[in-house]
Amino acid sequence: MHLKKGCAPIILLFLLIASGACGSRTDSPGKPAEEKTVVENTMGESERIPDRAPNHNNGENVPAIKRVDNFFNKLNYEKEDDKARNDLIVLLENLLQQKVDDPKILWRLAKLYEGKSRRAAGDSERAEIMTRAKELFAKSLEIEKNDPLANYAYAKNILSEGPFDQNSIESACGMFENAIRVDPDYDRARLGLARCYCGIRLFEKAVAQADKLMAIDKADPGRVSRIMLEDIEGIYREAGLFDKAEAILIRIIEPLGNTSAEMIDRSQLMMELGWVYMEQGKLDQARKAFEQTHLDLVHSNRSIESHWGCLYEATGNLYLGMGQNKKACVDLRKSADRERENSQRQLDAAIACHLCGDAKNALLYIERALGVEKLQYGSFHRGALIMKGYILITLRRFSEAEAIFRPIVDQGGNFQVDIGLGHVALGTNRLDLARNLFARWVEDKEAMAAYGKKINGLKCILDGKFNTFVYQMAFMGMGWILVRQNSPQEAIYYFNRVLQQDSENVGALLAKGNALGRLERYEEAEATIKIILKSNPKNARALSELALIYYNRGELEKAVEYFQTAKKEGDKNYTCPYEGLGLVYLAQGRTAEAKTNLEKAIAINPDIEYKKYNALAKIYLREGKKKKAKELLKKSMANNPNDEEAAELLAEAFDASLD
Repeated sequence: MHLKKGCAPIILLFLLIASGACGSRTDSPGKPAEEKTVVENTMGESERIPDRAPNHNNGENVPAIKRVDNFFNKLNYEKEDDKARNDLIVLLENLLQQKVDDPKILWRLAKLYEGKSRRAAGDSERAEIMTRAKELFAKSLEIEKNDPLANYAYAKNILSEGPFDQNSIESACGMFENAIRVDPDYDRARLGLARCYCGIRLFEKAVAQADKLMAIDKADPGRVSRIMLEDIEGIYREAGLFDKAEAILIRIIEPLGNTSAEMIDRSQLMMELGWVYMEQGKLDQARKAFEQTHLDLVHSNRSIESHWGCLYEATGNLYLGMGQNKKACVDLRKSADRERENSQRQLDAAIACHLCGDAKNALLYIERALGVEKLQYGSFHRGALIMKGYILITLRRFSEAEAIFRPIVDQGGNFQVDIGLGHVALGTNRLDLARNLFARWVEDKEAMAAYGKKINGLKCILDGKFNTFVYQMAFMGMGWILVRQNSPQEAIYYFNRVLQQDSENVGALLAKGNALGRLERYEEAEATIKIILKSNPKNARALSELALIYYNRGELEKAVEYFQTAKKEGDKNYTCPYEGLGLVYLAQGRTAEAKTNLEKAIAINPDIEYKKYNALAKIYLREGKKKKAKELLKKSMANNPNDEEAAELLAEAFDASLD
């Protein structure tokens, strides 16, 4: 669920960020960025014009061509010479007006216009300039379709500027192939073809070209540049060949020293290496790679906020992979706080907070993400809106959540929206609607199997965690409905479905323990709840559930002890300990204490739970407060229409009113 709003298809995304989780690197080892004399373009390569080229040009044009090539070979975009570029454009346009249709002039002029477009005042001016560039590229190939440099330049233009439809991308692939056919030693064209294949997910073909480049590198050391090696690593990583990606990264990292620039360079490479280790399940090696990244960033004195944002994103995902969700949440929040204008960072922090049960901060970060999206794109990203809906459900703000989900349903909806609306319906006691929404998925084995496969195929750990959470919430929702309808045995089936996937899922263990308690299978219920307490002895919900088991078994002193501990460990808005103590004190005849705790429980949360209403109604009936008792019992029946005790007490209250 990444915020990639407004992005082109994967081909552009892949070409622009090549092989970095947080962007590509442009520094050479030991050389600060400001000292570069050759710039890398969006494909991560130099703008140098190779010496070799077909000899079909008019000899009179050689001086002009050399001037253009010298311009590109000395180009530094940070100190770009706009006057020199414009002078060359005028020179070449004059040659064309003299009816000099030299393809080498044409495609070089097109490249000059490409550069000029980056300085355009607005979108319309830029579009006009790029239209001229494309005309020149096309005319160049009309005259000399076998010019490898023209093929390469035009293909690269398509992949950076569009259009991004299948036909255009295939045309770009054809141009790269043509360049290689004419000049088999044109390594950059081979790399462009590999990346083009990778971008349209033809990984086998992409890897074949990458392997050829590595064979060239082995036969002729130094011919494949450091920049090209980084791109080849990205191809292997995208294709899932993490062992090959790892070997290239280690090779690039090994010669780096300890100058400030080299430490920054190594920090970014080590971060990528850490991600590669994570993909292979080598979590300890990933941790060491990220530790080295941290050291280099600290000692380089040249780090910027985005470097730290990327590192905390990486360590956050590492902790998720290690099952340390709280540590993950801390680091993903650091990442978001470092880069407040990065909507993806805010979304990741929101998801992490939500998975850790911190709904308050989850809402803070999702609002930030949506704010950045609104500012940058003028609209909200659908994925972030869905995430906000789930956070609002956790906060029991059901009407707001429904207002988010409904328009998305009108646009086609999806699994996440259906399950979200199901929990909105469950939270507002529309059990039949909730069941229908959940059943669409939990009873469709093929759909759930496909969704499970999708989750397992996600490369982003955080996305996988959230989608797994939604997947499980479908089964949890069905189970909770059945518990509310006094069918705990059937409910256990759905809780077990979650536990089959995640044996230590706290929500499923709590729900199953509660269902077993309702069936009076107290020993099984106790054993189930103690699984949670074994790893987290201070879990307030598990302590409350265990106390409830003791209460139902008549072990009232033990129940008081555990409810008191749960109250101490839980937050101030957690009602179960108050409700539980009210029930226990009532059973012990400590009516005043029971009344205080039950009233506190209702004041904190008037929804869903119904036993607190029944218990307090009993006290009011004893006190002769029949009207108050009836109001409570009606609320209890609204929360659980199947509650027989509330129905009996309500009948008793009406009988008492008639006396």
